[in-house]
Amino acid sequence: MTILIGTLTVSLTHRATFAGDSMVPILSKAIELYDSTKRDSYSWDQERPFSIAIPSVVTIGERTTLTPPSFFSFHQNVVCEISYVVIFKMTRKANALKSKDEMSVLHPRKTVPILYLPKSSPSDPPLTSIPRLPRGMQHSASLPGIFERVKTVALAPAHSPSGKGKFNLEQFGKCIHLSLPSPQCFTSGELIPFTLSLVFPKDPVLASLLAPTTQIHLFKRLIVRGKGGEEIVRDTCISSAELRTSKKLTEGVRVFRGFIQAGAAGGEASWQIDNIIAVKYVLRAILRPPVGLVDYIPSFRHEEVLQIMTDYWGTLGRELISVGGLPTPALGLAKSLRRDT
Repeated sequence: MTILIGTLTVSLTHRATFAGDSMVPILSKAIELYDSTKRDSYSWDQERPFSIAIPSVVTIGERTTLTPPSFFSFHQNVVCEISYVVIFKMTRKANALKSKDEMSVLHPRKTVPILYLPKSSPSDPPLTSIPRLPRGMQHSASLPGIFERVKTVALAPAHSPSGKGKFNLEQFGKCIHLSLPSPQCFTSGELIPFTLSLVFPKDPVLASLLAPTTQIHLFKRLIVRGKGGEEIVRDTCISSAELRTSKKLTEGVRVFRGFIQAGAAGGEASWQIDNIIAVKYVLRAILRPPVGLVDYIPSFRHEEVLQIMTDYWGTLGRELISVGGLPTPALGLAKSLRRDT
């Protein structure tokens, strides 16, 4: 008997105290290599090749999801691992009661760890740049939705942590916009274009004060739901944007154009098991006022969830055609299995 088993293991600690492991079965699939009732049709002096396919989708609980890749992550207070093994079991008949050691000889088994590293690719070709704004564009109300395949969102203003802001947040609600390609599905290692627009036609100095503080980062976010229902979130920064010199379209309007890399080529992928664990990628944009002006100018912040795939658009289909429908593993994902962190 040969059995393919996939398991998610989550280990949690709370205040330096081990809170226990939780194990979630992902899949279990068995095939029979030898049937004693048909022993006359088997020859022991020859090899018996076999194959056991890893299903592309699995049902966990009552939910069907894509089979998650092999995975290992170590963060403060949480360790997660998705592992797959192939177990070979053989049972021999015994004529009498045997000791434990003798029984292990009668029921030998071998466990072989394997890696499951599935490939994925975007459904749409990439957008290599954000179209430039037309000349004379001065009003923030005209910015959202003027281009196809571009999503534009406003960064939310906020008071300083002290909460002593001497301004009305509503007047800053549509002053800073982030534009990204749509749909927001990208390839690992790809340069993602973006545009950041600062629109302060009535207060031009604000654009000059906020522009130097711009920060745009891409985070890999691990979300784990514990036994008690609490949600544990851990962010790891995988890349930061380099902003080009901003362009002044008109007084008080500045536009930054730039790119941010979607991690290492082939080494990132979004996936999840609903209500249990997820790996997501979050683009975070932040602008902060100078220290001495935090009570007079708001800070701005926005997070956008991106979907990251292992391979470029179109390459997976060509590979499947060339190798008869059997893709090669996404070897770049194996870097998430290193345990030296």
